[in-house]
Amino acid sequence: MTDIPLLPQVEAFLRRSHALFIHGGYVQSQSSQTLEVINPATDHVIAHVADANAADVDAAVESARRGFQHWSQVAPAVRGNVLLKLADLLEQHREELAQIETCQSGKIIQISRAFEVDQAAHFLRYYAGWATKICGQTITPSLPSFAGERYTAFTLREPVGVVVGIVPWNFSTMIAIWKLASALVTGCSIIIKPSEFTPLTILRVAELAVDAGL
Repeated sequence: MTDIPLLPQVEAFLRRSHALFIHGGYVQSQSSQTLEVINPATDHVIAHVADANAADVDAAVESARRGFQHWSQVAPAVRGNVLLKLADLLEQHREELAQIETCQSGKIIQISRAFEVDQAAHFLRYYAGWATKICGQTITPSLPSFAGERYTAFTLREPVGVVVGIVPWNFSTMIAIWKLASALVTGCSIIIKPSEFTPLTILRVAELAVDAGL
């Protein structure tokens, strides 16, 4: 990042004390531990994030269960629209997100822009399109008939509950979006566990997700 000046909002974001993002906002960890986020291009510590313990995980799961009770009842078209709004917000904050990603992962800025942000927005729109197209089947079973009767069966796809997405360090935003979008579009709720090496960008995405209506 030596030849690209950081945006003021990126510098401000990195200076924050980063708590856990649970139930639509930041909460302090029940652990007193923090993790250093290091820019591998410079070996400099650029931020500190909360290190969740088992009690924090339980709080996240309970929050996701409560969220599932509501989100699973949201109309499919509305779920799709929320993902579309999040895609728009990712594009509006493209440079900010790309710079945060490059600072934490060391990848070149062009890859952060093209993959971490642009492709993430693309995948959000792809999954949003599935929201109104996930359906079951009507089936004619081949059952024995005793008096000429015929049978019909149908399948109904329903949300299953809370999903956990464990995200690697190398494409921390794009892969998180794969998991997040595919769970949310089906009516499930999701907990994202980012890599301890690259946890920052997805925290900013979580803030934008709230703005999008999640």
